[in-house]
Amino acid sequence: MWPDLIVPVPHAPWHALLRGYRAAELIASELGKLLKIPVKKLLRRSLASIPQRCKTKEQREKLQRGGYQLQKQTDFIDRTILLVDDVTATGMTLIRCAEVLKGGFPHRVIGCTATLAEKD
Repeated sequence: MWPDLIVPVPHAPWHALLRGYRAAELIASELGKLLKIPVKKLLRRSLASIPQRCKTKEQREKLQRGGYQLQKQTDFIDRTILLVDDVTATGMTLIRCAEVLKGGFPHRVIGCTATLAEKD
């Protein structure tokens, strides 16, 4: 099923300050242009935490619930969402974001990352 909407995974504000850009948003934006699909920032970080790359595999797998929230009330009932992140290690960030998005009753949430990181 082709996505109706692309949603970038939000990162802590300091990521953009350190990097000078928001990787997930850039990837989502380019995918949106390429596929002619709207990009919406539906999620926001609700908890500050240390970067996932600094954690052990066990710590990443325990990424707490409540770390992400819907940014605003948006109608995406029965729509297919492509959730985009820049990198994944265990997939827990995508899982937690998808759990939040599922509260809006989409038809499907598909996770997509640009890279796979292995630390352990």
